[in-house]
Amino acid sequence: MKISIKQVDAFTTKPFGGNPAGVVTDADELTEEQMKKIAKEMNLSETAYVLTPSLPDADLKIRWFTPSSEVKLCGHGTIASFYALAEEGKFGMTEPGKYSFKLETKSGILPVEVVKESDKAIKVLFTLPVPVFEKFDVNLEKMSKILGTQKTSIRTDIPVMRDNFQLAIPLISLKTLFELKPDFNLMIEYSKKTGIQAFTPLSTETVEKESLVHTRCFVPIHGVNEDPVTGSSQGPLSVYLSEVGIINEFQGEYQYQAEQGDAMGRPGRVRVHIVKDKGKYTSVKIEGEAITVLSGEIYL
Repeated sequence: MKISIKQVDAFTTKPFGGNPAGVVTDADELTEEQMKKIAKEMNLSETAYVLTPSLPDADLKIRWFTPSSEVKLCGHGTIASFYALAEEGKFGMTEPGKYSFKLETKSGILPVEVVKESDKAIKVLFTLPVPVFEKFDVNLEKMSKILGTQKTSIRTDIPVMRDNFQLAIPLISLKTLFELKPDFNLMIEYSKKTGIQAFTPLSTETVEKESLVHTRCFVPIHGVNEDPVTGSSQGPLSVYLSEVGIINEFQGEYQYQAEQGDAMGRPGRVRVHIVKDKGKYTSVKIEGEAITVLSGEIYL
């Protein structure tokens, strides 16, 4: 048995930038155990498997696996998967145009839009669940030890906050963010105690002047010490940025560019859309491009 597989770099248009994902665009014949083994073999932060949906309201289904476990949601793996599907002309995407899909995930049925200008010029917009952030009482000395930085490197004028996935930690500068030396064993211990899966230190100082924020994302509890560009972090983080005033007060839709991956030599850029209506966040969406860097077959 052989399975076609691609490696697609998401949130970039240049090879070896952004976040690489394995993508199997026709995974119906695979067992869960085979999916786990392929993900371990690919050894990327996530490998995505496109499947026939099990829910009648969905057009397709995707499952994502890290080298060690399955995750409920993966932003860059979704961008990469729909790029690959559009590139191959699957699900009716044979011609340039705009396409809409309902994607079945373990986080629910989520909307995806694809704008295809050609087989290589493809944008994917992925709507994520709107998070709820709450202030988190963090011990600065302990957190600085976890991140491998000085206690004074964590800003105190902006609160540390968490949602059900990540801990947002504002730092004083981009230089500080780049120089972090995390203790991943301490991170795993902290994750087990608090339920926090991802650590997201951030800086409002950026590489490109048109960007709003630069982040890093550490998820060692899922076998990913650092993720190059994390869509499932960047989208929800927009609510945090709004709550703490980094995004000025707005109504309707607000868009901005977020940066990640530069510290790993894999720069990626994410276009984030957040919608607010009458003081309530109603939509969070990430937008990105991608590029296929490898296409081949795995023999099982």
